[in-house]
Amino acid sequence: MPDWQRLLKYGGASALGLGADMLVLVVLVEVLAMSAISAAFCGFLVGCLVVYAISRYWVFNCVRSSSPLLSFTLFWLIGAAGLLLNQLIMFLGVAVLGLYYVAVKLASAGVVFLFNYSLRSRWVFGTGKLDGG
Repeated sequence: MPDWQRLLKYGGASALGLGADMLVLVVLVEVLAMSAISAAFCGFLVGCLVVYAISRYWVFNCVRSSSPLLSFTLFWLIGAAGLLLNQLIMFLGVAVLGLYYVAVKLASAGVVFLFNYSLRSRWVFGTGKLDGG
């Protein structure tokens, strides 16, 4: 499969993960009055779980990995780095610049998407390059 097709599939998986992430974020902020930064942490974790499952079985078709534990561990370590990047962007956007948390989250999602795809496609699933080459 060409890398651009895999990137589009990963984009679909990420969109579903973002939907789960945003749902958790908004419910925790609007219904449970949690801070936006704490709620973003919870939402990001839920989104990562959704993206892992879809990525493993549909995007990269790695049903029979030689080391599922290693791929799972690497996936979550990259997710943790993405989470730190997400939290930094949320903090800077919301707490420092005073921007609307949903707008900041959407910008963060784009940055973290590219970060996660580029690392996961190479290190976890060993199949793609972001530049298509």
